Amino acid sequence: MSGRWQTNLLVFLLALSVLASNAYVWLVNYVPLGDVSRYQLMALGHHDQVPAVHRYRVVVPLLARLVAEVLRSLRALFGPNAPSLPLGFSFYLVNTFLLALSGLLIYRTARVSGASAGPALLGMVAVLSSGLVTFVAGSALADSLPILVVALWLYALAARTGGWLLLGIICSLVAKEQLALMLPVVLFYGSFLSWPRRLGAVVLAGGLLLAVHYVVNVYYPLPGGNDQAEVLPVLLSHVQHHLLASLEFLASLDGIISLLLPFGGFNLLFVCGFMGGKAAIRTWSRRLPPGSAAMVGCVCLFMLLSSDISRMLLFAGPVFGVAVALIVEYHPWSCALWRRLAAPLR
Repeated sequence: MSGRWQTNLLVFLLALSVLASNAYVWLVNYVPLGDVSRYQLMALGHHDQVPAVHRYRVVVPLLARLVAEVLRSLRALFGPNAPSLPLGFSFYLVNTFLLALSGLLIYRTARVSGASAGPALLGMVAVLSSGLVTFVAGSALADSLPILVVALWLYALAARTGGWLLLGIICSLVAKEQLALMLPVVLFYGSFLSWPRRLGAVVLAGGLLLAVHYVVNVYYPLPGGNDQAEVLPVLLSHVQHHLLASLEFLASLDGIISLLLPFGGFNLLFVCGFMGGKAAIRTWSRRLPPGSAAMVGCVCLFMLLSSDISRMLLFAGPVFGVAVALIVEYHPWSCALWRRLAAPLR
């Protein structure tokens, strides 16, 4: 095993260890409500009982169902008295694995962008230690896959790796339809690939989404009969009702707290990065992967169109983690502090 693979494995195991324990505590202590109960219904094959806005995000529920079937087969090896595991445990395993991969990509992106190992690990932990990431990992939710897609895009843009960029584009729409808002950013900054390849990946992404819609609509038709007619009213409702409500909410104290909630005390380090004048800010900001600011702008739009602002902010987690690593590495204030703190470890 090469040195890079060993490093990646160790970082991945660290990411798993950061996530697994806290997420398990959440798993065994929460009551499944709202989106959680809908994704559990999807994993059980009851798509006809799920609203159109959720019923086509099939990848994570399908993976959770497959894991549940494997666990059920393994249980048979230990006899009828072996304890059974709830479906939520399968979601926990899938989400924790996908989010740990996202953490590894945050680390790799920070390293490619110029951060050393210590700050890159700190940037990864800044995201994975979030209470909301714990909530996603330990719940029957499907946000882990789109977060992984965003992390994959960011790494591909930083490392200029065309294969990973194309993979992220192809998987984006089945992971979460709202990622279509981020596709123009990825297409524009992925100029190291030819336009035919980028546009071809978008066509494949759209075709994959249409195929998922077709299969779900054929095997699990909605009681109303017209499946596609259920989607547009929901989207229009989000624009009409959530947009103004979200702007009013963000102007309140509760809205400000919601913005600070996902990354906790690491927000202070991020704020520090914008102090010290333009020269100090440029020391780290110019090293961010191409398109980082535009991707954060798209996340802001996600937030305005959602009723759960804090959870939508997690889609900026990959950019936030890389920014934290670069601030620690290059900003004059935090760089000096980091060198002093890390001196005993050398």
